[in-house]
Amino acid sequence: MTEQPQRPDIACDLVYRAEAAREHRRKLPLALLSAAEIGMGRHQDRANARVLRRSVGDHSWPGRSLVGEEAAEAAWQIALYADPLPDFQRLALRLLADAVVRGEAPLRQWAPEHSAAFAGIALKTVPEAPQPDDDTRSTSTVRGKAT
Repeated sequence: MTEQPQRPDIACDLVYRAEAAREHRRKLPLALLSAAEIGMGRHQDRANARVLRRSVGDHSWPGRSLVGEEAAEAAWQIALYADPLPDFQRLALRLLADAVVRGEAPLRQWAPEHSAAFAGIALKTVPEAPQPDDDTRSTSTVRGKAT
């Protein structure tokens, strides 16, 4: 039986925002959007990032226990597209790393190839986190190379 998230209100909002953004991005390569719609999508990405930033400020990273699996994934996706707010992306990356260590987020969300693009910064370390399906991982990598 899956535990109910502590904040289902935040969970619903994150999932709704991520789904709307995903639908918008699905249409981009198909040239189904006007210039105005593309601009609205960028505006929505910024608004989503601001909502996530506010939630992170109140609760830290929205992990599994706070918002559940689906909304935790939605938070990660929102943060990935928060390019207009690079300081927030760097903060989100640090909080996500902590969430991985606590078992509140999967290691794959913090994987070096994702997190380098996520924050636009070179990575120095990968957090150690017990994952039932993962092998033991090196705790020190730079862009996927063990040091």
